[in-house]
Order: sequence, then structure tokens, then C-alpha cells
Amino acid sequence: MSQTQITISNINSLEEERREVQQMDEEIQIMKEKQAKMKVLNELELELATLALLRQQYRFVRLKTENKMKELYREDRKLLQNKSEDVDDSDDSLDSNLDIK
Repeated sequence: MSQTQITISNINSLEEERREVQQMDEEIQIMKEKQAKMKVLNELELELATLALLRQQYRFVRLKTENKMKELYREDRKLLQNKSEDVDDSDDSLDSNLDIK
């Protein structure tokens, strides 16, 4: 083998190694991009889960509030009904007092 052939062989080997290193660098870059995308995806999934929990809590509080409002409305109606019955009873007693005189 002549010196020229050895030099050409070495150059070819170096070029092959350079291509392999470049390919590895490209693969590493692709993996970094995938990792960044996965991180964003995980953050979005976490936000979605948080939003679903907040929505569920809102529904629970809304239903609880609606039930409390219904209960208060019923109590208010009972109180008004009792007051009107008391007023009716007092009117009757006034009428009976007038009859006596």
C-alpha cells in the first residue's frame, strides 16, 4: 500500500466518522425536540385535569347553593304563611271582641 492510498483510506475513515457523528447529533437533536414536546404535552394534560376538577367543584358548589336557596325559599314561604295565619287569627279575635261589645 502506498502512502497515498493510506492517506485516502484515512480520509475516507474520517469522513465516515464525521457522517456518523453528524447523524448522532441529528438524532440527539430530534430526541431533545421530542422531550420538549412531551414536557409541553404533560403540562397541557395537567392543566386539563386541573380544569376538569375545577369544573366538578363548581358544579358541586352550584348544586349545593341551589339546594340551599330552595330550602331558604321554602322556609320563607312557611314563615309568610304562618304570619298570614297569625294575622287571620288576630282578625278573628278582633271581630269576636267587637261582637261582645
